Amino acid sequence: MEKSEYFIVDFWAFVFQMLGKISFFNLVRRVFPKARTGRFSEMWALSHVFLSIAAVPAVLYIDNKYIGLMIAAYALLRVY
Repeated sequence: MEKSEYFIVDFWAFVFQMLGKISFFNLVRRVFPKARTGRFSEMWALSHVFLSIAAVPAVLYIDNKYIGLMIAAYALLRVY
């Protein structure tokens, strides 16, 4: 990686490099080394899109705070 003359660029490059190493996606890929394919990545992304869409009515129509907390934890994990 080329050294930038600005501190902020280097700082954020380092932050995102570290976050990439400890992401949940990379953890799953380390646990299942044969899943290092494009198909796995596509299925990962599509499954999370469908889970996100399904979470909206689940939060709106299921009156259970534990389910809401689980969905919030899932959302935080996805954003992270």
